[in-house]
Amino acid sequence: MTRRALSLLVLLGLLAGACVPVEAGPGDLDELVDRWQATSGVDAVVVAVGRPGEEPRVVTAGSAEPDDRFRIGSITKTFVAATVMRLAEEEVLSLDDPLGRWVAEPARFGDVTLRQLLGHTSGVPEYTASGDFFEQLDRPWTPEEMVASIDRQAPDFPPGAGWRYSNTNYVLLGQVVEAATGEPYGAAVRDLVLDPAGLSTDIGTDLEVTLPGWYDIDHDGLDDDVSTDPYLPTLPWSSGEMVSTAGELARFATVLLTGELLEDESLAAMLAEDPFGQRYGLGLQWSTPDGVTDVVGHGGGVIGYVSVMWWVPSLDRSIVVLLNASGRADPTDLAELVLRRLVDESEEVGPGER
Repeated sequence: MTRRALSLLVLLGLLAGACVPVEAGPGDLDELVDRWQATSGVDAVVVAVGRPGEEPRVVTAGSAEPDDRFRIGSITKTFVAATVMRLAEEEVLSLDDPLGRWVAEPARFGDVTLRQLLGHTSGVPEYTASGDFFEQLDRPWTPEEMVASIDRQAPDFPPGAGWRYSNTNYVLLGQVVEAATGEPYGAAVRDLVLDPAGLSTDIGTDLEVTLPGWYDIDHDGLDDDVSTDPYLPTLPWSSGEMVSTAGELARFATVLLTGELLEDESLAAMLAEDPFGQRYGLGLQWSTPDGVTDVVGHGGGVIGYVSVMWWVPSLDRSIVVLLNASGRADPTDLAELVLRRLVDESEEVGPGER
């Protein structure tokens, strides 16, 4: 595998970041984030904690400011999934529609349903596994080219017969959204999700980041600022190109997971876990990071930026962590420390005072 190919795996969140061993310890959230940033060596760290009816609390460390915009990678998938659910509620499409109703290619996957694409049970292979893709990372890629790059790959499994994370699923869903609405998928996300959720223009698909993104892309031992690369932002498209602040992600998680955005049936479908033990729903994934407390959300990674967005049902809290360096630290490490702090605080005040 080439060095640039290895870098792309980081871009798509397929490699885990390095864990940074920082104990929660005493002190408030600001101190925790400051200590974690100093230990990790990440240049900019932003943490947001949200709860219904309140503005998120945003904490920064390093060079970050509270309203800095980061690339959020595969957290984009949750927005695309919510957009599809809104279209289903409006009866523009059905989750059980075959892909072929909306998209002509790839014809051999025409019987795959939108629900299977949303839940990664389609068997559609990963476009980044294509040799053609890895050999041409120094140019922009169109969604049609991404989809065409899987022509020579065999299906991962028959539709509905297994689970495998594939960015191609969400590239195809972006095309479906465009076919169903007649507008760019980013505009549909804005119309159907961002605006109804009351989110600002600091989140979207056509924004610039406000911080450099650091990654040793040429593997010379020195981090490079990849935020100015003209091609990298185009590579994920609807599977991972969105930009946001931490506060807006915390608001989105709160609005989405408390049922303010979607009908009960739609939200239940997004939260229902797959039958293959991966705990993935439709654009959302469950986990138990501290071994006790369930959270649901999504992580993201593109070269130079890594992120995580969680909702904690037992606490009615959202947790967001954004970092501007990939390959150096894992945002879920810090998110777990924040989770532990919130759990400790809830036990101190008692259920009636949360």
